[in-house]
Amino acid sequence: MLFSGLATTIFAATTLLTTSAPADDFSWVEGCWQADQGQTKEIWSEEFGGVRFGYAVTLNEQGKAGFYEQMVIHETDKGWAFTALTRGNGLPVSFPLVGTASQEATFENPDHDFPQKIRYYRVEEKLFADVTDLSGDNGFTAKLQPCSAE
Repeated sequence: MLFSGLATTIFAATTLLTTSAPADDFSWVEGCWQADQGQTKEIWSEEFGGVRFGYAVTLNEQGKAGFYEQMVIHETDKGWAFTALTRGNGLPVSFPLVGTASQEATFENPDHDFPQKIRYYRVEEKLFADVTDLSGDNGFTAKLQPCSAE
């Protein structure tokens, strides 16, 4: 009986973490973020109509957009998701939300080649994005700070 109650409690807590984050829980990603002395920028909008839009650009050595992507955090019929359309990908790829915590959100798509997992989190005035395979062994972490006023 104790195990059954504990299992029900754990299941209920997991369900809350993975499916019910309201859009305003993602407000901590809002704004302009940069890395690499401004060579990479990621911009996130405020929530509007239940969605939050973003885009990222990394400049190449010639100062042109070498990489760019459009992103959206939105609610689907199965819960929240992060969807990205990158240069060269052709079609958008969705990553369902699998977990949240204070100023943290993890999205996963095990069927995608790479990445399979995207974890955004905020530590004080910095925004981080772990972009990895499911194991977390292969990938990178984007370390972003607020954009300078230049």
